[in-house]
Amino acid sequence: MAGYSCSESRSGGGTQTSGGSAAPTVVSPTNKLLTGYPGLFGISPVNYSSNDMGGIGGNGYYSGASVNYTGSGGGGSSFISGYEGCIALNSSLDETPSPTNSPIHYSGIFFTNPIMIEGNKNMPLYYSPSSRGIGNKSRGAIRISVLLLKICSYKNLCLNYRFFHILTLGFIAT
Repeated sequence: MAGYSCSESRSGGGTQTSGGSAAPTVVSPTNKLLTGYPGLFGISPVNYSSNDMGGIGGNGYYSGASVNYTGSGGGGSSFISGYEGCIALNSSLDETPSPTNSPIHYSGIFFTNPIMIEGNKNMPLYYSPSSRGIGNKSRGAIRISVLLLKICSYKNLCLNYRFFHILTLGFIAT
């Protein structure tokens, strides 16, 4: 909106236990009602009756908040099972955070030594193992590599091991 500062229309990012806080409702100089929508679990908040949504919150376990007409949406939360500081859900039927704040997914599957990189930091880029840069512009990304290992004994008995290397990359929204 021309001539209007969006500084009052910023929405908060999602956390491990809740959606992002909504921007306060304000009236623009052109008398448009700028309304914030708090982040939700598993989905970004959108006012489908609005002709013009502004910044839509990023998704994750908990999404960032959104705002109509103008302003910025908040970033969504990240989750890696086994990552210190992440909080898993209770179960597939219960969307509340684990009462013990466990970082281990209810399936029992977790990563050892995971690394989470903020979207505005230098990171490996999804399209090449040797490329690095700041975020992945306008989209999140994941790279899964299958690593094969063949071990043979002195009697030529061979075992094939298959490992999965999963690399998730953040993004910077523009």
